[in-house]
Amino acid sequence: MFLNTIKKILESIFPQNNTKNIKIKEILKNRIFYFKKEQTIYFLPYKNKLVRKMLYDFKFKKKFVISKFLGEILYENLNEILYDLKIQENFNNPILIQIPISFSRKLQRGYDQNSLIIKEFCKLGGDNFLKIEKNILYKKLLTSPQSKTKKKKERLKNIKNSFKVRNVEKIKNKNILLFDDIKTSGATLNEAKKILKKAGVKKIIFLTIAH
Repeated sequence: MFLNTIKKILESIFPQNNTKNIKIKEILKNRIFYFKKEQTIYFLPYKNKLVRKMLYDFKFKKKFVISKFLGEILYENLNEILYDLKIQENFNNPILIQIPISFSRKLQRGYDQNSLIIKEFCKLGGDNFLKIEKNILYKKLLTSPQSKTKKKKERLKNIKNSFKVRNVEKIKNKNILLFDDIKTSGATLNEAKKILKKAGVKKIIFLTIAH
């Protein structure tokens, strides 16, 4: 069923017999999840041009159908991953928190791509096995898009002190899955992690679609 859903979604993104369609199906057919030393779960290689194009089209060209595919990736894989993390990392009863965009950026773009992915994940029943908190992390500053900031040092400076935590009592001494659609340098996720750690969370693991 999962691969049939992928097929339908990809056909709405790329023409039926387009070579791009065929290639990206192969990437997804052989998908595995990765758990890296820096405590990051991810599913697709961002260095792949087709993966980058798909995520770009979703994020900036309003191809919302892609959110269904990304939500399904999370739903089909996360429950098993969380079971393994419980055994191997003592990562019990995690709460998912997403990286937010600022109110101004959402107003400009018209939507928050991370929220759309999580919404599709929940439609499938993901919130039955993973608790999700929406009003924890928010972005208090409008920063330049990280995608337009090339050097790591500039990315760190750009995102510094841009997040704030509310409803601290809901996350204190809890394990957190910190979700963002893409991880490149890690500047955004690490800045959010720093703020959450100050708020008293127990352990944080990054969750991202592509890295």
